Amino acid sequence: MYPCSPSSAVCCLAVVTVLASSVVLGIYADSDSDVNEVVIPDRMFTESELADHDGTDPDKPIYISIKGIVYDVTSGKGYYGKGSEYNALVGRDSTVAIAKMSLQPQDLALKNDISVLNDGLRSALDEIIKGTYQRKYPILGRLIFDNEHTQRVDL
Repeated sequence: MYPCSPSSAVCCLAVVTVLASSVVLGIYADSDSDVNEVVIPDRMFTESELADHDGTDPDKPIYISIKGIVYDVTSGKGYYGKGSEYNALVGRDSTVAIAKMSLQPQDLALKNDISVLNDGLRSALDEIIKGTYQRKYPILGRLIFDNEHTQRVDL
């Protein structure tokens, strides 16, 4: 027996449409699916180039790197601009500081050394990246680290 009778074809069509739309939009997609895959442009930034976009020059865009991915956070100037609450995070890779929700110099200095993070902080970081940075800010490219002690991490 079919879930919808011929007399309720409209109901069946509605259910099929909702399910098909959900799959296309990724609502019911597996975590392994590529529906929500992030596209990272080929542009590469050096740490000094990134530092030049730290919010101190009002004529330049504001950039932040998290897990080696550079985001344009200029639209969040109220948060990241010169003198703003989170200005210490921009113009650099702030992976560890964001994971720890810290503005402490020692956490900012760790850049993207996720080896210092426990599983809970790593998971929280991934949620912050997906829920805030990937959702709100354009991805510009990848950061090339000057220090060999940092590591490249993929989203």
